[in-house]
Formats: sequence, structure tokens, C-alpha cells
Amino acid sequence: LFRSPSCPHPRHIPTCTDPSMPSAAHVLKPHRPLTAAMAGSRGGTRPNKKVLTLQPLPKGRRRDNDGRSNQEQLPEDVNTWPRRWAAAFRAFAKGQHMRNDRSGAVLRALLRKAGNMHINEDLLSQAVEKVAGISLLASSDVFGVLSSYEDRVCKAAEAAFLSKANYGLMHPRHLAEITTRIGWVMLPDHLQEATAEAAESLKTPVPSGKGTSGIPLPLFLRILEILSDREGFSKSQYDRMMKACLRYDVDGSGIFEISEMPRITIWLRFCTEPGTSEKLLQEGCDEVTRISQEEVYCLPEDAPEKSKEVKRHLDFIDFIRCMRRHMNNEYVRTQELFLKHDENRDGLIGVVELIQLFRSMGLSLCPQALIDAVKANDLTDVYSFSDFWRILDFLRDREGFSDAKFEDTIESFQHFDVKHQGQITTRQAQHALKWNGYLLGLSVFSEQDHWKEKYAQRGLICEAEFLRIAREHDEADLKVIRSVYRQKAADKGVGLLAVENLPAALKLVNARYAAYHGDWIKQNPISEPLLDFEDFRKVVEAFRLLVRDTFRGHSGFMLKEVKPIQDDFKSRGPGPDGLLAENKVAQLLDHMYPALRSDTKLRDCIRASLREHNATSCAIDLERLLAVLRTFQDKCEAEQDEAAKAVSDKLQLAHWQVDEFLDAYHICRCHGAAHARTAVHQLPKTTVRRTLYGLREGQELEVQEETNLVVALRQLLSETSLKSVDSFIELVRKLRQIDLEDVTDDKEPRSPTSEKRSTAASSRAF
Repeated sequence: LFRSPSCPHPRHIPTCTDPSMPSAAHVLKPHRPLTAAMAGSRGGTRPNKKVLTLQPLPKGRRRDNDGRSNQEQLPEDVNTWPRRWAAAFRAFAKGQHMRNDRSGAVLRALLRKAGNMHINEDLLSQAVEKVAGISLLASSDVFGVLSSYEDRVCKAAEAAFLSKANYGLMHPRHLAEITTRIGWVMLPDHLQEATAEAAESLKTPVPSGKGTSGIPLPLFLRILEILSDREGFSKSQYDRMMKACLRYDVDGSGIFEISEMPRITIWLRFCTEPGTSEKLLQEGCDEVTRISQEEVYCLPEDAPEKSKEVKRHLDFIDFIRCMRRHMNNEYVRTQELFLKHDENRDGLIGVVELIQLFRSMGLSLCPQALIDAVKANDLTDVYSFSDFWRILDFLRDREGFSDAKFEDTIESFQHFDVKHQGQITTRQAQHALKWNGYLLGLSVFSEQDHWKEKYAQRGLICEAEFLRIAREHDEADLKVIRSVYRQKAADKGVGLLAVENLPAALKLVNARYAAYHGDWIKQNPISEPLLDFEDFRKVVEAFRLLVRDTFRGHSGFMLKEVKPIQDDFKSRGPGPDGLLAENKVAQLLDHMYPALRSDTKLRDCIRASLREHNATSCAIDLERLLAVLRTFQDKCEAEQDEAAKAVSDKLQLAHWQVDEFLDAYHICRCHGAAHARTAVHQLPKTTVRRTLYGLREGQELEVQEETNLVVALRQLLSETSLKSVDSFIELVRKLRQIDLEDVTDDKEPRSPTSEKRSTAASSRAF
């Protein structure tokens, strides 16, 4: 890869000589500088006094003279200049003059505005030599600076071409060396794509590199013009990154706000070293702010106020510039990893080596995901470095999932993104993970998951973050499967797993799977007596989908939640058709949510849920009842989530603690003051200690203190009518001020209110 006479070994990638591209220069290896600025027609070289530094050509250069190619450019007439020159001059000029300073800041800002984003100080000093002592520049002086600087940039590109040319043609293999020196580390496929695009625009044949075929100077310059407009990316790369920009720009503003940065960071972080993407974007933001401050300083006093605003965010063009640095780093890093797995040094690796390569990058690649990537890119069973990058790009957009699992995960996210905002709350994300088949049971090998503490700093989860969370859960499940297989298979996992050990193995993976084994094995008999790891993984995946489908069939309720509802439903005497009469449904809801009699908002919410499922004036079955209850909970949570920020600010809670607070509020509110004892009993102890009482990390309560805390909370709930989140916030504040040593348990009996209400009264409530 990247072979050339001056770069014989594929490990050696020449460096960028542009001092304004630090990322590329730091990661690339030293390269012999260009010592021949011009070359003869037969490829001979002759020395030159000055070595011209390679730079990207100015952006928009090939569109300068559109519609006026025959018009003469007059230094005194700005209207005859290239559009980008004229726009840059008008931005900093006052009338027909522009100020100049000794530091050269104004001229640097002028050149950047004209499309020269990577300023070379040597070329700049040569270009401004004639106007260095002039404090006020006329339009003709500015024209001379712009033309002089850009002429030198173009001459450096022509010199690089002629140093490699033979009879006016350059072999395509030298193109990679030149683009790398500019600061664009590119794969051969992308260079070939850019060459084909340039050839099409000039109506010339694409050079093959065979025989006398080669790249002429006009085609070479057109290639550089195209790549300069896109920061060294081919059209397919550029379109893909712009698609990612549009995908993660939630508000469609064309810039990445602070709230949108985590989304693009997640996408960049795929299979990269920890911290590199965050550092890259931060450096990009700092650079944009610095350049913007310099431009504002150079503006005339009467410039519009809007133009004087300092830019502190990344737009799409800034992001593409950051991506060039990111790609330079990643190309070099991944090539080193690729060479480590290419044991025979033939530039190709097999399937096993490819999976090991991805594992070394932190991705446990399942076979189906690799199959989908290979099919999508029309590859075989051996892979070059370019093939590897095509697979990596494909997997990055899918977070390493297979097509089926990716679509299923996106569907789970969209199921809860009912407003199509591209983001959901952390409580909705928890439900979406369960809807996707995760968190539906425990294993003895499971580790505690802290995804909310990691991703819920904003209280919202975007699609990219949800995909990353789902992949982390998938990898955690895969880790459990490996542990179980090692324990149950022969020779501590080296051998195969006997089919008779399958039930015990499934129970270790997830305790809930054991209940489904009997029916599943009847419908899916296993003919082979022994299973390898991949067979076992497929069986576990089948059970995960089975439990997930059962969960979805119960409207998002787990079996342990459905069981008491089902028992209560049956105890009220449904008819032979399984339908429960309207008045009995009212009794059941009144029993589940005692506060419905006193809380009008809660009662309106349950009525709206009944109407949504056409269950207001008819008998319903258990399935529709579960759907009503799910809608009721979703509506309550949506209303409560609007107060999440207020809860976080008033009680100084992290966003993941706010979810625990709101869940506790919902339980206490639905039970009402008369059933405070039952409500407190349903609250997790960690929620009471950590979130409600505010116990810090490392602090512990004595047994008696914890008992007194429960008593104090119960007493406060029995005295408070929870009609809003604010009322629960005040209750928690009072709880935190209580001295637990002074709490006494009055042990007063529960008020016999709702249990003995008549059927008619329950019916009137709905």
C-alpha cells in the first residue's frame, strides 16, 4: 500500500509538510522533502533554489470564472475578480481600501476567507513582501497579494507533478505520495474515485497506469481542485460524512450545538482509542473560535454587528476539516494493526484474522455482521487494507450490528420516539432496551450496568447513543454466554457443549430462559448431540427473541408484573369469552390505583388511555387491559419528564437519579396518602436512601436508622396530597431535614377507605 520508488515499504507513509496540519504531521513518518521543483520532459530533474511547499489548492478555485471565463481580471475593479476573492475583500475592506497590520493577521484572515484554509507562512511572507510596509492597502495591492500567494501554491503543485512526470504524464501510483504530502492520507480506492470524477469533468479517459497511460497536468490539477474542495475526501466519503452530519444535526441548523456534540462523538468513537474523538472535536472547536476571533479583530468598525459575533461551534465544513485529521490518524493506526495480523506480509488477511483485528480494536464482531458487510461491499473471503476500511465504514454506521439486529434496534428506538425528535428520555431508553430484548432477566455472571451514569448527562438519549448502549448490552450478554459455555462445555470451553447440558446452561445465561425450554425444544428439535460455541450463541439468541416477543405481547410488562394483574382480572369473574365487564374494570383500576378517586389529573389520564384503546364503555380482555395500563404509564411519565430539569436543579440530583425520583413519585402518587405504607413498601431501598434521603456515596445507615427513614417517609406521605412533582420535591426536602434518631413509629393502622367502596361508586369514578 502506498508503494512508490521513494517509499518502498508499505509501512512507510510520507509526511505532510504543511505546518498548519499538525495532526497529519504528528502521526505520519518522516519523508524525504521534495528536492526537485521542476522536471524535464523525459523525467530528468534539475535543482531549484527554493523548494516549494505543497499545499491544498484554494477551495472553489475551479468555480472562480463560471459564467465569465473570457472576462479580463482588473486589479482595480473588484467586480472582475474571482467571486471568492471579491467576497473576502468586501468583508474586510472599507470602500476600496483595506487596512494592514505588521503581524499579518488581516492578510491571513483575507486568505482564509478566500478559500486558503491552511496558511503557509513561508509562502505568505513571499506574497506580502511588496506590501509589508503599507498600512492601508488599495484593491490593486490586495489583488497582488491574493494572486501572488495562490500562484505559488499552484506552482508547488505543478512542481510536484513534474518531478514525477515522464513525457508529460505521471503514473497514478505517484498520486498517493503527493496527496499524502499535502496532508491527505487516502486509500487507493478513494484516489481512483477522485481520478474518475476529475476525468469525467474534463471529458478525458480515466488513466489506467498501464503502458503509456498516465495522468496529464490538467487532470492532476483538477484532481487536486476536487480534493481541496472536500478536504481530501472522495465524493462517496464526503457524501457519507454529510449524511452523518444531517443525521446528528437534530434541529437542522447546519451547525453542531453543544447538546448535539455527544451524538457525533459517539459516531466517531467507534473502534477508536478512548478520548481521541473528544479531543479531536475540542481542538476543532478551539481552532474555529481562534480563527473567528482573528477575523472579528480584522473587520472594519462599520461592519454589521452580526458579522462581529465570535463563532464558537462547528458547522459542517469545520466538521469535515476535523474528519480529515481524524482519518489521517486512523489510517495510520489501523494500518499498523492490519500489518500485525498480516503474518505473511502479502497485504491480505482472512476471515479469522479480520475478526481478530476487530477484536483488537474493541469490537466483538459476530459472523452475521461480517457476512452482511462483505455482501454490501461485494467482497470475497480475503481482504486488503482498503477492503478492511470499507467494512469498518459499513459497521460504523450500524454500530457493529448485523442488518437484522440494526433494524430491530432502530425500530425499538423509534417505537418510543413518538414525536420523531431523534431523541428520547432516559426512562424511555430503559423501556426501549427491554423492548429490544435486553434487561429481561438476570444471570449469575451479569455485572451491574451503569449506562445511565455514562450517557444520561443531558437526560436525553439520541439514536447514536442508544445504538451504542444496545451494543454494550449485546457485548455484555456475549461475555455471559462465553462464561457459561466455558463452564458447561467439555475441557473448560475448549470442547463442545452436550445437548443434555443445554437447559442448565440456558438457566445460567438467563434464569427466565428455563421456563421456555420445554416448548421451544419441541418446536425446534436439535439433531446434533454436541454444540459448538456459535451454535450455542444462536440458541441463546433465539431465546432472547422469544422472551422479547413475550414482553412485547404483554404491552411492555414483564411476567412478574403481569401475574398479579392477571390474578386480579380472573378473580373478578370475566365471561366465557374472556371479557371483563365495564363496572368490574373500574373496580380493578380503582384497586390498582387508589388515588384515582381524589386525583382528578390522574383520573383524566386513565380516561384518556381507555378512550385511546376504545375501552370506555365496553367489556375488555386482559390483552387490551394491559395496553391501557401501558398507555396510562407512558402518559404519566411524559408529563413527569417535563419537570425533570426542575427536579435536578432543586434537589441537586444527577439525571439518572431524576429517573429514580420520578419513578418513586409515580408510585406514591398512584397509591395516595391513605395507602402510604404500601407505596413505601414498593420503593427500592436504594432509591429511598440515595435519591430521596440524599445519602452520598460511601455513607451507610444503621439498621435502626434505615427503619426510621422508612417510617418518616411513610408519615410524610400520609400527611401530603401529591398532586404535582413540586409537592413531592417539598416532601423530599422535609425528609432530608429529619433527624432519624428522633423518629418514632406510631404504627397507626391503614385507613380503610378504598377497599370497601361500592361497585357503583367505582363505576362513577370512570
